[in-house]
Amino acid sequence: MERKLLIAIAFVCLSVTVSLAGLTPEPDLEIHHLDVGQGDCTLLISPTGQTLLFDGGDNGKGPYIVDYLASVGVSSLTYMVASHYHADHIGGLDEVINGGVPVEVAAYDRGESYSSQTYQDYVAAVGSKRTTIYDGQVIDLGGGVKVKCVAVNGNGVAGASDENDLCVALKVTYGSFDYFVAGDLSGSNDGGYADIETSVAPEVGDVEVYRVDHHGSIYSSNQYFVDTLDPEVSIISVGKNSYGHPSKTVVRRLKATSTVYQTEDSRGRIVDGEIVVLTDGSTYFTVNNDYYPMGGGGNLHIASIDMSLSTKGKRTWAIADVKVVDANDLPIADATVTGHWSGLTSDDDAVVTAGDGIASISSDKVNNPNGWFVFHVDNIAKSGWTYDPEANAETSDSIFAGGALVANLTQRPLLYQNNPNPFGSSTAIPYWLPADCHIRLAIYDVTGRLVNILVENPVSQGRHSVVWNGRDLTGNPVPSGIYFYTLDALNSSQTRKMFLFR
Repeated sequence: MERKLLIAIAFVCLSVTVSLAGLTPEPDLEIHHLDVGQGDCTLLISPTGQTLLFDGGDNGKGPYIVDYLASVGVSSLTYMVASHYHADHIGGLDEVINGGVPVEVAAYDRGESYSSQTYQDYVAAVGSKRTTIYDGQVIDLGGGVKVKCVAVNGNGVAGASDENDLCVALKVTYGSFDYFVAGDLSGSNDGGYADIETSVAPEVGDVEVYRVDHHGSIYSSNQYFVDTLDPEVSIISVGKNSYGHPSKTVVRRLKATSTVYQTEDSRGRIVDGEIVVLTDGSTYFTVNNDYYPMGGGGNLHIASIDMSLSTKGKRTWAIADVKVVDANDLPIADATVTGHWSGLTSDDDAVVTAGDGIASISSDKVNNPNGWFVFHVDNIAKSGWTYDPEANAETSDSIFAGGALVANLTQRPLLYQNNPNPFGSSTAIPYWLPADCHIRLAIYDVTGRLVNILVENPVSQGRHSVVWNGRDLTGNPVPSGIYFYTLDALNSSQTRKMFLFR
């Protein structure tokens, strides 16, 4: 049940506008992951407008890339980088150039040569702009954005010979924000590959965003590499394929440390499509509008807990969607929500929040249930952050399974005026429920700050009354003034006003 105050709806709307436009600085660095299917194509746009296109998808993807570039105001490229010479990475690059988007400074690649028509078309298109990149080279994109080559042509690893082993790997740095992209870089000594990832990991270090190597292949993103980079977000560029991309093992490995986005699935169905990262380089980055704060050190709390049921045959289980936000009500990713279930089950759980700030926590399954699933949040943890339980909109919620579905009732709960009102020391708040349900009755001040929670548990059908003694969550008396009390029950919310005079 979400907290819904009657106080000044216009104020709430204004607050949302401020949090998104005022508290979030104008993004400076843009990283666009184009959906080219089973291939790769990444566009960097720096604060000064300089651009770098890394790979260009397969043959035939050029016109789409040209149209996308035009849609974001790019008519020429400052730099172009080819990770390696496989067609699904360079096939569209000649089509981009021949489609009217010139390269102004340099088209970097690993040098040497390769035997394919796609390679020949690429070389012809880049012409005199073709430049061999070297290990350690830094490309200055302007505005503080640095792009460093951290591996090329096997990074000195013995036995590196497969084209994937030879990939150009780039680390992009903008202030405190780090990003890694490396085409199909190998991370295993199996499958005819050489493990290059392990050699490059220490130089890359911790990153905020990892553009996943080799479309999520089982032969890349090894455990040491993922542990060393420890990304908050991993992005997989993939499409219809018969290679098993992305590997379930790799996806599980990535999800253990990060939120995973991917352009398509292995059948070519859109998942996240085009994936855009924006960052100011110091306080935040976003991925397709999902907000990720940087630096930490702030407070976080629970904005809402939404309950639902899922069934399979005779077995039913509950799902608690716990949303975690910061002090500005912006979602917090990678926070570990721990809690326990009561009622029909008694299991403990710990789940990490996704990019939208939500941790979806499932109970144990119950055969033919007839009762309440109740979830209680015990703690929220994220490195560098402080859990502020007093700011929680709620700390537990429940849902009934079996019998009549109370959510389909046509009668609404009723919240009555408190008595006495005004009051000096205590007041009674009566309410009526049309059915057994989980409720939350809370007190707020005129700023919308939570003052106290009077009821937060399942309550039986009928008329009830609860007394507020004019104290806050810590038991301290609150000052005289206007206060609001809100009843959340059966998918409805009602608020009334009361006056405290001491």
